[in-house]
Amino acid sequence: MPPKCSPRCSHPSASRVTTRSLRRAPRPGNAATPRRPQRRQKALEENLRDLTLDLLREKLERARERVERYAADRPEGMPLVATIEEARQLAVRAATAVDEARAGEDAKQTALEQAETLAKATESANTTRSVLLTVATDNAAAAAVELKTARDEQPDNTLTASLLAAQEAATTAETNHGAARAELAAADPETTATRLRNAEAVAERLRTSHRELSDDDVRIRALLEVMGQAGLADRFAARESEVAQLERKTTLTDRRAAAAELLHERLAFHRNEARKSYVAPLKGEIERLARIVFRDDVTVEIDHTTLAIASRTLGGRTIPFESLSGGAREQLCVLKLLACAMLVSPAEAGGGVPVIIDDALGYSDPSRLALLGAAFNSAAERCQVIILTCFPERYEHVGSATVKTLTPGLRLAGGSSPDSS
Repeated sequence: MPPKCSPRCSHPSASRVTTRSLRRAPRPGNAATPRRPQRRQKALEENLRDLTLDLLREKLERARERVERYAADRPEGMPLVATIEEARQLAVRAATAVDEARAGEDAKQTALEQAETLAKATESANTTRSVLLTVATDNAAAAAVELKTARDEQPDNTLTASLLAAQEAATTAETNHGAARAELAAADPETTATRLRNAEAVAERLRTSHRELSDDDVRIRALLEVMGQAGLADRFAARESEVAQLERKTTLTDRRAAAAELLHERLAFHRNEARKSYVAPLKGEIERLARIVFRDDVTVEIDHTTLAIASRTLGGRTIPFESLSGGAREQLCVLKLLACAMLVSPAEAGGGVPVIIDDALGYSDPSRLALLGAAFNSAAERCQVIILTCFPERYEHVGSATVKTLTPGLRLAGGSSPDSS
């Protein structure tokens, strides 16, 4: 029977096994802890697969030997931990320390790489600066040589005097420029520019017109040369004579037209005067007859140009002739006709031309027809009045009427002077 191995054995292999087991072991509070027996059982089944009892005993013996060698080879200053839990905690701290060391190593490695990159950039910049310094040194030397040569050719005193003169000239030019700008602003540059453009356009138009006139002159001269100048003066004199004759005829025609216009004006004047002389008597006769038919305050207005009734005033109310009723217009027309016949008749009774009225007064009411009969009777005292009608009852109020029947069914009613038939 092999000796039992103490939990505190210091065999190196046992320590490595324990360390690996601690690293693989889950931390306290891990969710995988409840499944540890299952994993152990599965690992045990895998280790015991296809093994006999003798092989297992040999494997156990080798394990005991490794444990004893680990305990013998382990340094004295590194005692083993008392419990497995303590070993696990140490393993966790060791793993954490390893991670921190690796992180620090990575950071330092990164810093080292950055430093190497910065060193290379600095070296490249130094090389560039060295090249630029060399070039600048060469340029400065060349510039010094050129400066010495220029000073030999023209001293600094001369350049200073030239600079002062140039500054004075610049000041004078600036002053002149300001004055010119002020003068330009006072002269209204926009208006001046507009006038200039217009003058240029006029000049261009005149040049174009001059060219066109020159071309016309050349063409006319060529035409005169082709046609010849013989006979032009005679034709010109003949045309002037024709113009003089036409002017005389025009003057004569104008005089005749003026005379005709004057004659027309005089005739129109005398015609209007004659009509005016007719207006008052005609107006008086019409109003005399109208007072029989209407009332005593009736008056009429006569158009002196046409001698037509323009309006009627009755009871202080004036109504245009066109606005009167059909019966009133018809009555006024009959009265005007009788008045005209009375004016052209001689003073003695029975003279003048007869007045013939054909079946009028169809729009007059019986009361107005009775008054019109008196007007007919008054007119018949100075002129002959002949009335043709199919309705003799309209004129039954004419006192001095003589009735003549032409055929059965037709009658002739005439109002005339007492001695007329």
